[in-house]
Amino acid sequence: MTKQVSFFVTCLGDALFPEIGIQSVQLLEKLGCEVNFNPKQTCCAQPLVNSGFHAKAKKSMRT
Repeated sequence: MTKQVSFFVTCLGDALFPEIGIQSVQLLEKLGCEVNFNPKQTCCAQPLVNSGFHAKAKKSMRT
């Protein structure tokens, strides 16, 4: 039985350290997992949270 994994890559991770996401998927696949990505994935608002804009981040996460 193949294990299914939903993988969420943040824009910061993708922009700053794309190799980490790629290597994570490769490792999961080597371990026999089927890796899925949500095609409707939206912004998680991490840049806003990191910058202290919590109210704007909450609004962004809801839309």
